[in-house]
Amino acid sequence: MSDGKALTPFEPSANQLAVLSAFQDADYGCRVSDACQVGGVTKQAYYLWHNDPAFSKWWAQQAERHFSLQLGRVYGAAIRAAEGEDLPGNSDRKLLLERFDRDYCPASRQHAELSGPGGGAIPIQVVMFGKAPVPDDETNGDPAAGI
Repeated sequence: MSDGKALTPFEPSANQLAVLSAFQDADYGCRVSDACQVGGVTKQAYYLWHNDPAFSKWWAQQAERHFSLQLGRVYGAAIRAAEGEDLPGNSDRKLLLERFDRDYCPASRQHAELSGPGGGAIPIQVVMFGKAPVPDDETNGDPAAGI
């Protein structure tokens, strides 16, 4: 039985690190052949690297880390757009936030509906910030008045 200690983590070569650096310097917006030229390898070598599952896993982890570190830039652009600056890419910013910001919750995910066995809605009460809403009869029909 293996305890996992015999497995060695993937160690990228200097060429692999150089290609990765070229991709990340361009925010992954460069051609494979250009990144490979920087790394001193052929495009075929790059694609052969991906045949190694350990390399592919390492490569994906590096991309995840790179884009996670870009959240500050994404938030800065979102704030500038909210202040009236004409910036393209609103849907791109939203996608990055949904993917990499663990605390981001778009409006489409803030509401849930539960269905009963017959398909009808099940009434539920949501308690926010430790306060239960006041029943409608105590607020003259305004459910938000008790929150």
